[in-house]
Amino acid sequence: MRFSIALTVICLATTIAGCGDGSPRNCTISGEVTVDGQPVESGSIQFKILEDGDLPGGGMILDGKYQTEVTPGKKKVIISAVDTTAEPDAYGTYPSLIPEEYTKNPQEIEVTGSATHDFHL
Repeated sequence: MRFSIALTVICLATTIAGCGDGSPRNCTISGEVTVDGQPVESGSIQFKILEDGDLPGGGMILDGKYQTEVTPGKKKVIISAVDTTAEPDAYGTYPSLIPEEYTKNPQEIEVTGSATHDFHL
């Protein structure tokens, strides 16, 4: 009787822990973002989907650093930051701090686990 109660408790604990629930596991991605060697003070970073069944992720860049969670897989990295010290255009849009060659051809990364990915633009 004690053996079957112990076995039931172990099986129940394994089920509650989420083993085999089929949900994608998240990986913590962090790093630095710089432009011309200077940290990006404020901006955003997005990890766009490149594979079916993948989920996007993203977060804020503060003082040149970011940290977010994404699922494993290939990602296109989109970084945005504007120069709020400059004059906005006629539409109220501030100029981008991100070099044009990067915005036209975003980098791609392969996420295989939690890691550091620095972006020096």
